[in-house]
Amino acid sequence: MIWKPDKRLGLLVGGGIVLVISALIIYLGYTIVRLPFSPSMVLIGLFIMLLAYVWGAALYHLLDLLTLSYYLDRSQLAINSLYARTTIPLSSVTGVMEGSQAPAETNFRGVEWPGFIHGRYWLADSTQVGTHSTQPLASQLIVSTPRGTFGISPAEQGAFLAELRLMLSEGSTRVVTEERVRNPVTALPLWGDRWVWAAIALTLALNFALWAFMSFVYGGLPERLPIQYNPSGRVEVIGPKSSLLMIPLIGAMTWLVNSLLGMVLHASERFAAGLLQLANLGVQVMCWIAALSVIY
Repeated sequence: MIWKPDKRLGLLVGGGIVLVISALIIYLGYTIVRLPFSPSMVLIGLFIMLLAYVWGAALYHLLDLLTLSYYLDRSQLAINSLYARTTIPLSSVTGVMEGSQAPAETNFRGVEWPGFIHGRYWLADSTQVGTHSTQPLASQLIVSTPRGTFGISPAEQGAFLAELRLMLSEGSTRVVTEERVRNPVTALPLWGDRWVWAAIALTLALNFALWAFMSFVYGGLPERLPIQYNPSGRVEVIGPKSSLLMIPLIGAMTWLVNSLLGMVLHASERFAAGLLQLANLGVQVMCWIAALSVIY
């Protein structure tokens, strides 16, 4: 039987967070296109990028809450969500108690907003409780096994607890393995590859630094600049200084395409994904050289 937590408060708050951030991104995006190229424009762009990251994380956890449910039968208790399916064999359950009876919590790591909690509690007796619920610890049910302790919050807690105790008294009907199986997307090795993420972050930082540098010197440049030289060093093309902005733009587009393509290829072609990030780094260095050669 499937039991669901009371998601109303969590969906309301999480949906509000996503909508507010969306409105801020739209407003700042509208603002930035009306500004002249300047340090203020670059700072707003950085803030939009940070908001986009928070927006994506909030949307993911909102969908995680939307799919959260608990499945109970004679053999297992399963915690299902967008992130993963955690299976707890009833044969391995060593204790069930209400959260109000648990020792006080001393620390929490994870994601939490009113009506949604996903993470890990550390209790005063050093017990670690992995929780995926919509209620604070005191209102959860704590299920213990030799391998871990879990916090859940079915909406009809009394009926669920009675059903769980009945199932435990009757005994398991089949062998079930205690495990957590992540969905195919969250299980990708990409998320744990620190080298790839470090390369993506480094190339993004180089590109943003170029935008920032150019925003500081842009106002002092003449309206027309030599933008192309022949092999002997003589000027071939003179153009408006706005054409100089194509250099960091090319770097930004290259970073975006190579990073996305590398993420797609990572599972099957990790070496190719690494080469793409190396190419990313090379493009950013060349963009810096090109910009400095035109400006100076």
